[in-house]
Amino acid sequence: MKISSWTLFKDEDPLVRRVTRNALIYLIGLLVVSPLLFGWRFAGGCFIGGVIVILAFQWLKRGSDIILSGKKRGSIAANVFKFLLRFLLIAAVLYGSIKSNFFDVNGIVLGLSAMVAGVIGEGFYQMALIFKKR
Repeated sequence: MKISSWTLFKDEDPLVRRVTRNALIYLIGLLVVSPLLFGWRFAGGCFIGGVIVILAFQWLKRGSDIILSGKKRGSIAANVFKFLLRFLLIAAVLYGSIKSNFFDVNGIVLGLSAMVAGVIGEGFYQMALIFKKR
């Protein structure tokens, strides 16, 4: 799976594009500010957490698109295996990052919150649109 800025913003749904854009803005801001305030271990944790959450979101979105399209791609067992393999990979990266003590756990948690920040940003955007119409 190729993840680039092109595939992240290629979605037809403008809501998904805006949430992804907001999450990337949050993550880039976090990566710019965190080394200055908290050091490189913290910034590395933010980067690891952000990459994991964006990969997980893209995998989840792609899987849900396949399910909702009604197209059958492989057996159910193969799809469940791929699903579990993805999350085992995410768990292994998180476990290794935390256990190695090379990255700060707080930074990882902040990086993992990138998609939540994207959704919150979209909520503020929608609220601003509502107040603008009044």
